[in-house]
Amino acid sequence: MPKSQIISVQHLVDELVGTLKSGGHRYLTEAEIVKIERKLQISVSILRGTRNSLQKIHRLPREILTTILLDVQQTIPSFIPEREEDPFFHSEWMSLLHVCRHWRGIIATCPMFWTRVDSGLMPGKFLQRSQSADIDVYLGYNQRGPFTSELMDKLVPNIGRLRELHLDVSEWDGTTDLFSQLNVSAPKLRSMTIISDKSPFHFAGPGTEVLPSIFNGEMPSLKMLLLTHYTRWPSGYFQNLTHLCLLDQCDTQPNSRPSTSEFLDFLEMSLSWNILSFEEQVLPDRKITIFLSRVPIA
Repeated sequence: MPKSQIISVQHLVDELVGTLKSGGHRYLTEAEIVKIERKLQISVSILRGTRNSLQKIHRLPREILTTILLDVQQTIPSFIPEREEDPFFHSEWMSLLHVCRHWRGIIATCPMFWTRVDSGLMPGKFLQRSQSADIDVYLGYNQRGPFTSELMDKLVPNIGRLRELHLDVSEWDGTTDLFSQLNVSAPKLRSMTIISDKSPFHFAGPGTEVLPSIFNGEMPSLKMLLLTHYTRWPSGYFQNLTHLCLLDQCDTQPNSRPSTSEFLDFLEMSLSWNILSFEEQVLPDRKITIFLSRVPIA
């Protein structure tokens, strides 16, 4: 800024302070005071922005600063992600939006900050700001309340960029079948979690332990899978898994579970297993808890 302009700004401020101290504001109406106050707030905001821009961190190129800010986000495991009672867990990074205008501009326009879409945390905004980046979606998973058909209508057009899906079926609050809406292919999906507080048998009776059709069975990149209650799935599903966890199988009907031979046939469809985890009763007449690492099947 030219020196003449600096002097001019300082002179205007000095004149304003002098006028106020001398009582020049006494003849203003309330509406005029509110209007002036708003203008002063804008002026202070501009000055603070200018001051922040002079900090050393702003000498960094935008790309480097973006990388630093991205590192603030917590890492969530792709396989068996933790469920947190704190509704704002994993979203603390959003406080960076309030640091300064410069940081807010970087974060708001960088798609990578918005790729973790949670049904309880402005999902529409995250879907929009993530643009064309791959997304990890949590539906009812982090105990922020139910999700509805309105959200699913926004999500379905973006399934092509779905990288992870972590879903609590019991939090579905729509009027139609949830799985029927997930009826398009998910070519990039690599991790999927489907859990529920109660088994499908509890809601709908025998035969519902079979996982409904999802993504038309077209999930060629899927490597990690966690299922609760479901003991079977459509033929040809999940052929390239490396991680599998089956939970809470004991309250399903005994004749709904695959035989040992059938389950071993399923395992043989994948070339290599890194993690294979069972809890409760998975195979007929056996109550087991197993955790295996790096088990080659081929």
